[in-house]
Amino acid sequence: MCGESGFPDARMAASRLRIQHSDAPCVRAHRARSSDYGINRRGEEMGIIFGLVFAGIGVFALVRGVVHFRMGKASASWPYVEGQVIAATVDMSVSTDSDGMTTRRYTPRVVYSYTISGQQFSGDQINIGSTWHYPSQARAESKLAYQTGQRVNVYYNPENPSQTVLEPGSTRGAWGTLLIGIVFFIAGGIIALINV
Repeated sequence: MCGESGFPDARMAASRLRIQHSDAPCVRAHRARSSDYGINRRGEEMGIIFGLVFAGIGVFALVRGVVHFRMGKASASWPYVEGQVIAATVDMSVSTDSDGMTTRRYTPRVVYSYTISGQQFSGDQINIGSTWHYPSQARAESKLAYQTGQRVNVYYNPENPSQTVLEPGSTRGAWGTLLIGIVFFIAGGIIALINV
């Protein structure tokens, strides 16, 4: 339909070029929206993963707390033998966080020896699932309820004589672990649900 001069074809090409240029902002906006959606989606996925990790830690702590609670209750009926404290000290541990801040923790530690059926054992567990850390050595030393050379009753698991406590029936450590598990599980569940 075009003449020999070819002007109509040129006008059509120019029109298509103008349309393409007029569509360019829309294309860029669409690409920007797609990019934002991808970034947001990745953030949501990371939030879900983070929440599930938190919840998983909570489940682990809950299971550990239940086990400690049952063992603490069971230790109340364990038999005992006389033993002797061979060391009552305060251990210091140092940790450094990502900002380079150093934290010192002081932990009371009691080591005792005992003999069952002619076989000598040693233990360092005061009660089931309970290990306390303190920010100062003086405070940790004040929590040492035993002294080196002191005679003590050592309560042992008859099915596993190497498993012992000095304070049977205590569930203080178990309650702490259960509380930590509940907090982590609820926090992880909330984080995951927010990002679904």
